Amino acid sequence: MARFNNDYQLSYAGNAYNMAMSWGRLFTILPAAISAVEVMEKLKSVRNQLGVGGIYSFMDSPVDGPHYHFPVQLKRIQGESIGIVGGDD
Repeated sequence: MARFNNDYQLSYAGNAYNMAMSWGRLFTILPAAISAVEVMEKLKSVRNQLGVGGIYSFMDSPVDGPHYHFPVQLKRIQGESIGIVGGDD
């Protein structure tokens, strides 16, 4: 926090970890040559992966365009308990 004067980047750390793990699974074994089209097809094949924040998938919608959809949850910490706001607290 001292370096950036905020903690906003922490909210992206889990998604970055998820993507690094997905890319590792997708690209561990590759042919000698792979085209840009084949790379994109592999990246678009990510479906229902369990990540640090829940299940995420690649989606392509007319409104939002192509993207990875990650679940977002607001959590509340009370004492030693962590609960999802709006969930079964």
